[in-house]
Amino acid sequence: MGKSSIVLGGGTAGWLTAMTLQKLWPSLSVSVVEDPEKPPIIAGESGGMAIANIFKLLDLDITEWEKEVNATPKLGGIFYNWNGEGSVFYHALVDKYLHNWSKNFNSVEEQNFYLRGLINNNIDLCDAFTAGDFVKNNKVPFDKNLKQQHPMMHHFDSRATAAYLKRQGLARGITLIEAKFSHCDTDENGYLTDMHFTNHKSVRADWYFDCSGFARLLLEKQCGIESTDYSEIFPARAVVAWWDETDLYSSTIATAMDAGWSWKIGLMHRSGQGYLYDPDILTEDQALAEVHRKFGNHIEPVAKLKFTPSILKKFWHKNVVGVGLSTGFLEPLEANGTGVIVDSLFALQMNFNPDYVIEENVDRFNNLVHRSYNTIKDFLSLHYRGKGLNTDFWKEQNTNPNRIPDSLKQRLDDFEYFYRTNNIDYIQYMSQYGIESWLTVIQGLDIIDPTLISIGSTSNLVKKYYIKEKQLQEKITEKCIGINEWKNIIQNKK
Repeated sequence: MGKSSIVLGGGTAGWLTAMTLQKLWPSLSVSVVEDPEKPPIIAGESGGMAIANIFKLLDLDITEWEKEVNATPKLGGIFYNWNGEGSVFYHALVDKYLHNWSKNFNSVEEQNFYLRGLINNNIDLCDAFTAGDFVKNNKVPFDKNLKQQHPMMHHFDSRATAAYLKRQGLARGITLIEAKFSHCDTDENGYLTDMHFTNHKSVRADWYFDCSGFARLLLEKQCGIESTDYSEIFPARAVVAWWDETDLYSSTIATAMDAGWSWKIGLMHRSGQGYLYDPDILTEDQALAEVHRKFGNHIEPVAKLKFTPSILKKFWHKNVVGVGLSTGFLEPLEANGTGVIVDSLFALQMNFNPDYVIEENVDRFNNLVHRSYNTIKDFLSLHYRGKGLNTDFWKEQNTNPNRIPDSLKQRLDDFEYFYRTNNIDYIQYMSQYGIESWLTVIQGLDIIDPTLISIGSTSNLVKKYYIKEKQLQEKITEKCIGINEWKNIIQNKK
């Protein structure tokens, strides 16, 4: 008889987990428990390339999903005022950018040398990537016939995505249990046995997957797994979110605010916006007053919440595995939520077997997810190393050494050494965010002095190759259209 599994919680994490289990281990029966009184979280409407990767694994039609959830193309992020009032820097999607350079130099060291050479030439790293032109000119990677010319990420409606994934999961035979969770029984070895509900008969499974979001019903509350509180590093831990009229950009807009930052994500039918702020500095009413002052008095919040930026110390314990918000969350910057879900599922693919447990695999899974979270923690913290605004929140970011994790201090030392020598352990940057992204933020916020780079006459060689690369990029981008023209074509086709 095959093994059974229960996924507690639907939403993006729950249904992606359920479909991954079904796809990779067909003999494993899969059920999803959803509380109909608790819909998926409303915030979070932006994702990186992770969505395309997991959809490919699960044989999901990404074009169909794009249409159903009102997805729009995303090519990067624009950061206003993060390095002082009036400042702006761009973080573009990284794709192939070494066509000419690679014909002569194809080692990782030589590729990194090229990036150093661009910084040495005071070239905005955003411009090194084709997506940079899309970001700066609000274009999308489609021509007038809607033929895609370049990879892209997405902005999307989070609840519509959860509903889409749910329909796909049910169509594939995954069982849905609509019930309100109460508690689980455990055996003498600490393994979960029966799951009980307040309005449904109990169920039993061999494996339990905690996708219960911020509630952390299984790993934290049931199993007692402790978490690490990162509030000192990420004091912005309250959110007010709202919807507004659609205002399309092919980038996520992130703007420094008095006590945190705001996001703006354009969808086909509306924009999703929010303010992440420090509740020790602003009350909810004060935060909303700042929102009204800067974005308009017509704004009505659709969600308000407070959370503790934290990460669990274990993600797989006994017969319980966590995926998504139930394992940790720091803040929504750089669309990291979907990336963690996908990283966890690929780590599961490499280490999980429903028929038996190998402790070495459990440790490897936990280490892989920790690595993903630690990368996110440091990369997000990196964004707060700019000047920001002349407010108490930003002054504290720049003067309180406890705001910077020791692991980021070490990374910054490593990058300064890289500026000087071209030497860096690039393997550390193969999870979540690559070296190109780190250097983009470091350059955009003037964190490391670019004059530390000295490459002599080779600087002219780098510039020569950069000009050739731009010519190749222009052949792509000149075919492509603006996002509003893209929207009009899409709507006229309906």
